[in-house]
Amino acid sequence: MRFAEVTIDRFLSEAELHWLVKEAYAVLLPYRQATQSGAVVLAQALGSPPIVPGVGGIPEQVRHEVDGILLPADASPVRWLEALEWIDHDPLRWRAVALDAESTARQRDGNATSTMVTLLKDGPEGIRADPVGSPQ
Repeated sequence: MRFAEVTIDRFLSEAELHWLVKEAYAVLLPYRQATQSGAVVLAQALGSPPIVPGVGGIPEQVRHEVDGILLPADASPVRWLEALEWIDHDPLRWRAVALDAESTARQRDGNATSTMVTLLKDGPEGIRADPVGSPQ
């Protein structure tokens, strides 16, 4: 798996945020507490499954290994890394999770998410993603 270090030092427009999320292989959201998350819905709608801890209402939004990865609420950094390794180990399964995430978002929000998917193929001006290789 190749990771990229993304550097952005300015406010992001909605289109830019959507492009970044859409281009992400996964979206890590290390919440310590949350009642619900719009970021989870956005990630699912754009086909970038969320990796989240099971805090607050998050387990109602993410089904483990179906439309995201649900970690224990007190997951250690090692556990987060293991989630990333699971993605790398089985990319076809992860693609199925991404498709299920999009389906979940469509079922949940109907047409509201369809407008999010009209994105540019190229990155918005001023956003740079530099490859940093695979974790050791």
